[in-house]
Amino acid sequence: MFSFFSFQLKIKDIHIRYEDGLSCPGRTFACGVRVESLTAQTCDDNWMPKFMPSSAQGIMYKVLELQGLAVYWDTNTDLYCSDDGNASFENLSAKLMQPCTVEKHEFLLAPVSGCAHLKRNCSAKPLRSLNQPRVACDLQLERVNIELRDVQYHQLVQVGNF
Repeated sequence: MFSFFSFQLKIKDIHIRYEDGLSCPGRTFACGVRVESLTAQTCDDNWMPKFMPSSAQGIMYKVLELQGLAVYWDTNTDLYCSDDGNASFENLSAKLMQPCTVEKHEFLLAPVSGCAHLKRNCSAKPLRSLNQPRVACDLQLERVNIELRDVQYHQLVQVGNF
């Protein structure tokens, strides 16, 4: 018996930010994660997005595309919210959703994009071959730049001891 099991997920403009003016005396820091977009889709065996019938015996294909994943730790920054924690939603939203540029942030993980092709064997029976895994993933990323400066490390340690 076939049933249809397909999904499509599209997420755009995610920004999670934490600001702290207390943990490191004399310095206000902010850290955050940004994602420009994340898309996940069910595909056929040629990796073309499509509604596919689900079967207990078949192979399921998914494509995931990630654009602009970035992690930053700004060591000396202005708070987006005022000292009393108030800010208008429109002003705060406009500030947070500005493009994530090198000039604006001190990146731990500079913006990176990539694509993953997932292939899952949906058989209910146990797999008997070491050469054919239940799940296989082909991940392609641009160059991944990771950097941790001394001042970022010291602030991370201070926050951990707070």
